[in-house]
Amino acid sequence: RIRAAVVRRGLDMIEKLAEEGGEPWDRFVRDFGNVLKEGIIEDPEHRERIAGLLRFASTESPQPRSVALGGAAERARERVDTEEAGAIWYLVADSLEQARTSPHLEAFRAAGVEVLLLGDPIDAWLVNHLDEFDGVALKSAASGEFQGPGRGEEDTTDREAESELAARISEALGERVGEVRVSRRLTESAACIAEPTDGMTLQMRRMLRQAGQEVPEAAPDLEVNPGHALVRRLRGEDDPDRFRALAEVLLDQALLVQGGELADPAGFVRRVNRLLAGEAEPGAD
Repeated sequence: RIRAAVVRRGLDMIEKLAEEGGEPWDRFVRDFGNVLKEGIIEDPEHRERIAGLLRFASTESPQPRSVALGGAAERARERVDTEEAGAIWYLVADSLEQARTSPHLEAFRAAGVEVLLLGDPIDAWLVNHLDEFDGVALKSAASGEFQGPGRGEEDTTDREAESELAARISEALGERVGEVRVSRRLTESAACIAEPTDGMTLQMRRMLRQAGQEVPEAAPDLEVNPGHALVRRLRGEDDPDRFRALAEVLLDQALLVQGGELADPAGFVRRVNRLLAGEAEPGAD
């Protein structure tokens, strides 16, 4: 009973501090924001109240710890154009800078949909314990679920050729990838890694390995942008060694952008250098 009373009074005081705002609240969030995130994981009884106190950066408000889930939920409800948009979208990355430049945001920017940017190490754990807030689902922008209004109907010409290209890339990369598919959400980048909707992110896998835990190997899914110059070059490449080298560079770049680790960094540099020099790597693995 004492513990319950102390927690309740503590949350009352923090909520009052949040309502008053100003420098005291900013200082509290700066010093104890990650401790509140731990509360989401460790105290399911008060998860909703604690979640209302969290603050994040977003594509609409890039300052750290400036956006509340309550405001994000209200804006999500106002987006009635598609069911996809009616969610709180977030992107987990190794840093805010990495999140801001992620190719996963391209479709959201084109559609004018806000995405929360999560760049703290604990955020990879946080989103596994927070599926919704105030009745609005939280969804990862890296999952590939969101394509933006009308994106699925664009670029309808030459779909068969695009599917054939995806199959060629998949065959060239072999066990390094799971599924290769044509992207309808990328507008500037050549490719990106599509995370499973209910699986572990690259950040979570790395954190578990660093903690000494065994993580089963899983090949990432790759999305390619058929309108990008590098992908168009792949489509017209007949030499199998050069095609494989280009496909491997495409995958390695997508992994690096998302904070993944390359199993063979030296091989990546060697392939890039050979391609820049205008030659494929003979007998590349």
